[in-house]
Amino acid sequence: MSNKNTKGISFGQYRVADLMIFLLIMCVCEAINVLAIRKWFEGMTFTVSVMLPVTLAVLIRWNWFAAIFPVADGILYCWLNGAGAQSYLVYAVGNAFVLLSWFLFVPVYKEKWFSRWYLAVIYVIVSFVLLVAGRTLMGLCVGISFSEIFTETVLSECVSFFFTAAFFLIGRKIDGLLEDQKKYLLRVARENEPHAAEEDYWDGYTELDDEELSKLGGKGGRRNRGISPEDEYPPDSR
Repeated sequence: MSNKNTKGISFGQYRVADLMIFLLIMCVCEAINVLAIRKWFEGMTFTVSVMLPVTLAVLIRWNWFAAIFPVADGILYCWLNGAGAQSYLVYAVGNAFVLLSWFLFVPVYKEKWFSRWYLAVIYVIVSFVLLVAGRTLMGLCVGISFSEIFTETVLSECVSFFFTAAFFLIGRKIDGLLEDQKKYLLRVARENEPHAAEEDYWDGYTELDDEELSKLGGKGGRRNRGISPEDEYPPDSR
C-alpha cells in the first residue's frame, strides 16, 4: 500500500547529492591515478582517467552542471603534480572543451544517442576529439609546440578513451544512468501512478455477499434484474 505521508528529498537536494557523489568518485580516482603513477609507474606515457566518462555522464544527467568536473579535474591534476600556471590553463580550460559535446543533443535527443551502441561510441569519439583539441589549443596559447602537446594528449588519454567507450556501452543498458534526471524522475513517477491508483481503489472496496447482490438485483424489477445465466450465455451462443 502506498504511503501518501512519506516525504522525500527535494529535486534540488537530489541534484546536489548526485553531483557530489560523481565529483567525489572522480577526485578520489584521479588522486589514486596520479599517486600510483608517481610511485610505481614513473615515466608512463598514458593514464586511465575517469574525468572523461564522469563528465560525459553528468553532462547527460544534469546538462551544464557538468562544467564543474573537467575544470576541477584539471586543477586537481596540476596541484597533485606541482605544475605551473601554464599547465593549469592547459588542463583546466582545455578539459572544458569536452562540454561542447552537449550540442550533439540539440539535433538528436539524448535518449536517441544511447538507443544504439554505435551512436554511444560516436558520442565518445566526438568528446575525445574535443578534449584533444581543447588541450592542444590551450597548449599553443602558452607557447607549447603543436606536435608536443598534441602527441602528449593523445598518448596520455588513449586508454581513457577506450575505458570511456566501454563505460558507455555498458552504462546504456543500466536504467536511468545515462538519462536526463528530470525526465527520468518524471518517468518513474508516471510508472508508479497506476499502481498507486490501483491501491487507492482497492483500499475502499467492500465485498458484497450473496444477500446484498440479490437485493440489488430485485430493485430494478424486470428492467434491472440481477445477473442470470441468460445474461452470461446469450441464446445464440448456447
